[in-house]
Amino acid sequence: MSDYNFSGLTYRQREILSFQGWSVSMAGFLPQPRPSTMRKLIDRGLAVEHETKFHGLKVLEYEVPTPVHMAWCKICADSVDTGKV
Repeated sequence: MSDYNFSGLTYRQREILSFQGWSVSMAGFLPQPRPSTMRKLIDRGLAVEHETKFHGLKVLEYEVPTPVHMAWCKICADSVDTGKV
């Protein structure tokens, strides 16, 4: 059993956990998540918001801490046979 609450997440929230967050460098293949998408992850301690500057603009980036990502990977690995994540 995980110490983290991964219940009721959307596809996009699960995607953020799988990629260990979102940064400007990922914008070419993964669009920046909406703040509403990130709110549940941040409130549950599954992600951390950082502000960075990119070409003079302030951009929000999101980090999934390594222990959270590892717990998420375990949930995914354990559910391979059931098809449920």
